[in-house]
Amino acid sequence: MTSIKVNGEYIAPKGSTICEWCKRTLKKGEWVKNNFEYGIFHEECHDEYMANEFPYDYGRWGNDITEEDVD
Repeated sequence: MTSIKVNGEYIAPKGSTICEWCKRTLKKGEWVKNNFEYGIFHEECHDEYMANEFPYDYGRWGNDITEEDVD
């Protein structure tokens, strides 16, 4: 079962918890990440959330990313 949107807020069915990113109900046995600051996520959703919320550069140190990028 998934969450429903009420007055712009996602609500989980009673006794359930929803993923902060995809808004689907977390099922028993699923791998999750509990980010105390931002909420609870499916494992794959947490990585996507963090990448969208906090952009980062990805590359090889010394070639793509250098000391100049850090300053």
